[in-house]
Amino acid sequence: MCQEVLEIVCKLNKKNFNLQLALQCAPTITGVKISNLFPMKRQQEEVFRMLFRKSHLHYFRLSDGGETDRVTYLLYRRDELLAYLQKAQVRAFLQSCGYRSYSLGAVLRRFQQRYENYMRGESNEFPHEMGMILGYPVEDVVGFIRNDGQNYLYRGYWKVYDNVTEKKKIFAQYEAAKEELVRLIAANQDIRTIIQKYQNSQVDSAAC
Repeated sequence: MCQEVLEIVCKLNKKNFNLQLALQCAPTITGVKISNLFPMKRQQEEVFRMLFRKSHLHYFRLSDGGETDRVTYLLYRRDELLAYLQKAQVRAFLQSCGYRSYSLGAVLRRFQQRYENYMRGESNEFPHEMGMILGYPVEDVVGFIRNDGQNYLYRGYWKVYDNVTEKKKIFAQYEAAKEELVRLIAANQDIRTIIQKYQNSQVDSAAC
C-alpha cells in the first residue's frame, strides 16, 4: 500500500466496518480476485448480508465463532470460483483432501466443516484447500505444503513458490484495488454505492 493511502488509513477509524470491508475485500468487490475472507463482529453480520444480498457477489458463512463474538464469511464471485474449482489440478487437489463431490455447494459445505473443526481445535489438520477456495495458484499451495511454509521465493497475499513476476503483478492489482476503495471511503462515499459502481462496470464489460 502506498504511503498516501497508509496515511489515510491511519487517520480513519480502523474499527469502521466499511473501512475493514475495503481493506479485506477490495480485490473481490472490484473484480480482480475470486474471493476473500471477511471476519466481523457478530452484530455486524446482518449489515454485511444486507449489503450483498442483491449484489453480483455471493457470501457463505464459514464460522460462527463458537463462544467468541466473531464470525467469518467468504465473499466470492460465484461463476469465477465455480470455474476455478472445476480445473483438473484443483479438483485433484481437493480429492487429495478427501473431497468426493465437486459442486460449489458441496465444496463450500465440506470446507466449512473442516475449517470449523480446525478453528475450534477439534482437528489439528489445517484445511489447505482454503488456498483453492481463495483462488490461489495450485503450485503455490502445493509448494507451501511441501516446504512447510518455508523456502518461498516471495511473500505477498500468499507465499509464492513459482512464477514470481506474474504473482507480483497480481498482488499489485490487489493493492491498487484496496487503495482505490480506501480513497473512496475516505471521501465519504457510501459502501453500497461503491459496490453498485463495480457491479455496473463489470456488467458493462461483460456486455462488450
